[in-house]
Amino acid sequence: MLAQTYPRHQVEYLLVDKNSSVPTFGILKTTSQNCQITIYPLRENVIQSSYAARNEGVRHATGEIIAFTDSDCRPQPQWLNELIAPFANPDVAILAGEITALPGNTLLEQYAERQETLSQKHALAHGFYPYGQTANLAIRRQIFVGEFSSKIWVICNFLP
Repeated sequence: MLAQTYPRHQVEYLLVDKNSSVPTFGILKTTSQNCQITIYPLRENVIQSSYAARNEGVRHATGEIIAFTDSDCRPQPQWLNELIAPFANPDVAILAGEITALPGNTLLEQYAERQETLSQKHALAHGFYPYGQTANLAIRRQIFVGEFSSKIWVICNFLP
């Protein structure tokens, strides 16, 4: 996140430890005290899942737009600029950015890379229930209804 080119004073980074077995929260806390960006270390101690961690982050977020990525992602420096820019249009409520895998070493990783397994195009084209993967997603707070669930997540868009 240090490499992001989005104005630092306009972003708060909420990093959530989902009750990991390593001392992640302590590392986050130390980093937040010695960092050039605003980091809020949070914990989700009850449920050890990415869904629960995202919900904990959303509960503490104060911005109009909430952006998501995962701990195993490496966002490019322009990530936030490009993800947030379309929200200048008030009709944009949610945006799913593309996800590309790092070059694979194993046969399985190379196959997944050729098939673009991580690509948002597969999730967005889902025949029954299109969705955006939270590895690269932003949403307006005002339409975020409910919370993430391991079973299903519903976004309600309120029409006039």
